[in-house]
This record gives sequence, structure tokens and C-alpha cells, in this order.
Amino acid sequence: MRKTIKLFVAILAVCLAFSLGVQSMSINQSIPNTALCMAQKPTQGLISYGDEAVVAVSTNSAPQILPFLKRLFGKNTTKPQTEQKLEPQKFVYVGGKPLGFTINSKGVVVVGVCEVETQNGKVCTITEGEILPGDVLVALNDTEIVGAKSIAEFLRNTYTGGGAKAKLLRDEKFVFATIYPAKDELTNEYKLGLWIRDNSAGVGTLTYVEEDGSFGALGHAVCDLDTGSAIPVSKGNVYRCNVIGVEKSKAGKPGELRGLFIKNSSQLGSIDKNTTNGVFGKIENKDFISSLGQKVAVAQKGELKMGKATLITTISGTTPKEYDIEIIKTSYTNQSKQHCFVVRISDPVLLENTGGIVQGMSGSPILQEGKLVGAITHVFVNDASKGFALHIDQMLNEK
Repeated sequence: MRKTIKLFVAILAVCLAFSLGVQSMSINQSIPNTALCMAQKPTQGLISYGDEAVVAVSTNSAPQILPFLKRLFGKNTTKPQTEQKLEPQKFVYVGGKPLGFTINSKGVVVVGVCEVETQNGKVCTITEGEILPGDVLVALNDTEIVGAKSIAEFLRNTYTGGGAKAKLLRDEKFVFATIYPAKDELTNEYKLGLWIRDNSAGVGTLTYVEEDGSFGALGHAVCDLDTGSAIPVSKGNVYRCNVIGVEKSKAGKPGELRGLFIKNSSQLGSIDKNTTNGVFGKIENKDFISSLGQKVAVAQKGELKMGKATLITTISGTTPKEYDIEIIKTSYTNQSKQHCFVVRISDPVLLENTGGIVQGMSGSPILQEGKLVGAITHVFVNDASKGFALHIDQMLNEK
């Protein structure tokens, strides 16, 4: 009889646990997650985001039944807890210094399509829609294209007439099109009928340097100004840069740092990757690395929190300074492609001099409790005191 009663109570307990578990699942499912909303303005090189709301709720009451079962049957029904293993502590040199960038593209970026003026009038060399702005032309009839000069050489020395098979990179996938080069009336040379660009230059901020000289900067890709597409790197360099002026940010009009760098004489190293998480390469100038000072610890996943933090950036000359900011929103999941958080500039000196975040600050490192947690990436166009930042592990994982 006693065994029968115990069995009956156990069945009731399991049913109750199942019922509570289902109820808590329905509560979780009823709360929507709001995704980030992104709108890019390629001509400004900026991305503005809408508000973000992330809700995480855990209301599972079923585990409360387990102690009751333990008392009833005298056995431990809980699963053993496993300790969370932390990654080895990593240390890097903190940046904040301005850098000059030059990038030669792998292939050429198509900026637009145009007609060729021939003896017989204007000629369109491609079918409409086959080649789009932002496509990267990497080959013609199996001849590798590495820059504008290689196109001229192909048309002058290799092309024999008819359609040329074009291989293009679009959204990280290869597509193919046929181009029918036409002979220009003025030069008497064949033209593709494409506006192209094969290099880019600009100013940004160094985020970190590792012991072997590997560096990360910007926190976002260097993009073509006309198309907004990331430029694939064939060859690139970084240079010492001097900030000579600031255009202050205003509502609806982000400002910018004005930097000056001289090619060759001030070269610090090379660039080998240009990704959505930043520009990466190697600093070869040991004196420059030494000038960055002591190394700091890199924050591990989950250490970032809302509250006070420090932004390291340069708004005049070549020497970085520390400014007060606040981390006001965080969003971190292992599944997200870009781990972002929101910061607000609170330092009155920085607000007075720049109006908030300006172009050129991208890559400025953020410290919290003495650890490197991330880097500034984008400004809110309508409120320059706020902006998005990238978690530091996203940049370090690009290596």
C-alpha cells in the first residue's frame, strides 16, 4: 500500500513539473526580440541604426519539484554542475593613434556602366543588369585583372574581338557576364564601357597591436565611396598620420577628422584583410609599437557590462587621450555575426571639440575596468553623442 501511494505521488509530481514547464515555455515565446535595423549611406561611409531592444527571460519553475522527489525517494535527482572554463587571458597593446590607409583592390571595383562613343555612334557593351555597381571584376577571358592597367593591357595585347567573358565577385560569390568591348572614336582603342576604381585611401584609428605586430583597426570595412561595397585587398599599407583639424558633428551631419599622411616615408606596415569587422595586417615598425606603452588585458566574453568606460582616441596631432563614455546598451549572442553595443559620449571636452563621434574615430579602443572591450565603429547620424561599437573578440577572431 505504501509503495502504491509513493508511486501515485511521484506521477502527480511529474505531471505538475511538465505542466509548469509548458507554461514557462509559452511565456518565453510570447516575448518578441527586436532585431537591429541598419541603413547605410555609402557616400558618407556611415551606418545609422534604429533602437534595439533585447529581452531575455527565464521562468522555468519545473526544477523546484526535484528537491521534493529527492526527499520522497532519498536519491539525488539533480544533474552535476559543470564549471565554465575561461579562455586564457590575452594581452595586447592599445591603439588610439590615427592611421593613414591605402588599399589596392584585388580586381577593380565597378562604379558604373557607360556607353562607348564609336565611329558609328554610342555603343552599349553589356546587357543591362548583367554587371552592377559594386561588382569586382577579377578576370577577363581567364586573364587575371589586378588593376586598371591590366585591363588596358588585356584590351591592347590579348583581346582578339567578339565577347569577352568577365568574372566578377558579387556578395562574396562569383558571377559571370559577357562584355563586347567597343573601339573608342577618339583614341582608336577598345574600351569596356565601365567606370572602375582600383584603389582607396583614408584615415582611421588603430584599435590594438599584438606582440608579433599583428594589428586591427577601424572595426568596419573600407568601402568604395560610390558603391558602399567592401574593397577586396590585393595590397595595402598603413602610415603614420597627423590629425590637423576636426569638422564637428551636428544633428543629421556627422563630422570628420582631417588627417595628413605621406606615403612611403611614413609607412608603418601592411594590410592583408579588409572585412566587416575591420582592417587587419602587420605593423613592422618596432619603435611605433613601443610608443603604444604597456599592454592591457582583453575582456573575455560576458565581461562587458553597462556603465562607465573610457574611449581612447586622437582629435589633434598624433597623441591619443582618454575620454569618458558610457555603455548604455549591450547585445551579445554566440550566433550573431556582429556583436554590437551602444555607447554615449559623456566627456565635456570631447563633446566641445568634436560634437560627439566623427568619421575617422572608427577603431578607437574602449576600455572598461582596465580591459579592452571593443572599438567605436559607427555614429548615430541624428545624435552624434551616441554610436555603435564592436566587441573586441569579433576583431581578434578575424586573425
